[in-house]
Amino acid sequence: MNNAGTGFPAGTLDTTKEILETTFAVNVFGSLYVTQQVVPHMPSGGRIVNITSVAAKLGPDILPVYGASKAALDSLTYSWALEVRYNLLPKITGATLKLP
Repeated sequence: MNNAGTGFPAGTLDTTKEILETTFAVNVFGSLYVTQQVVPHMPSGGRIVNITSVAAKLGPDILPVYGASKAALDSLTYSWALEVRYNLLPKITGATLKLP
């Protein structure tokens, strides 16, 4: 289960390189790296579960980078579900997206 997340209240014009890189490092890259490390050790029938946010769909004005990072995680989750379907992620039975 990927449940890490971070976000910084900053509009698009106030977003710094540090905010952008930190947000994507935790919310997107972290989930990808954890999945890459865990899947080879999962028992058959395992499942990838990513906790995301409604911000991925709403695009909040105070958290545009956070919303974009969660949308990226949504996209990865959908892609992983297709990889499971076509047996590109052996041992895994599904990838699930959860909105808190």
